[in-house]
Amino acid sequence: MPKYKVVTPKGASFTVAGSDYSYEREALDPIDAESVEAPANEAEFIAAARTADAIYARAFRSPRPSSMRSRVARSSRSARSVSTAST
Repeated sequence: MPKYKVVTPKGASFTVAGSDYSYEREALDPIDAESVEAPANEAEFIAAARTADAIYARAFRSPRPSSMRSRVARSSRSARSVSTAST
């Protein structure tokens, strides 16, 4: 069982269709972290992110992404990091 859990929304990012997370794996493998895809709708994503050590909210579609990130961060019980991808 991995030491850390990183939750990200399921589906393609803005710039990479069907990413295999190879770039992310370069950073996550040495620290024994797993990347878990959660449903891309806000309510289910928040539920999945509650137990995450880190949240990578890449390509999350929301009418107000900054307020969504805030809701995700407030709902997490254990996340030490909440980040988004830039394009």
